[in-house]
Amino acid sequence: MAEAREHARLVAWHREMESAHARLRRALEVTRQALAAGVEVPAAEQDLLLYCHGFCTALDGHHRAEDDGLFPALLAQRPELVEVLASLDLPLDVPEGLGPL
Repeated sequence: MAEAREHARLVAWHREMESAHARLRRALEVTRQALAAGVEVPAAEQDLLLYCHGFCTALDGHHRAEDDGLFPALLAQRPELVEVLASLDLPLDVPEGLGPL
């Protein structure tokens, strides 16, 4: 049982890493195309902002997966954890300071 959980955790981590790398590859391709077309490449600040938004998006997906799958399954097996899981139900929005892209 523990081995199956560890396998599932590693698979989920692998998928998150694949997704993050795919986003990075897309961002690099856009930059390459801009350079090839002679278009100004965004400043480093824009790159950082894009990274932060991407990270927040990935983190949001992670939290939604917990809320939609992990926590209900855990609660079904361990109902005594209802208060602990309820305490984890916090607003996890993109930080306001990042603003729109």
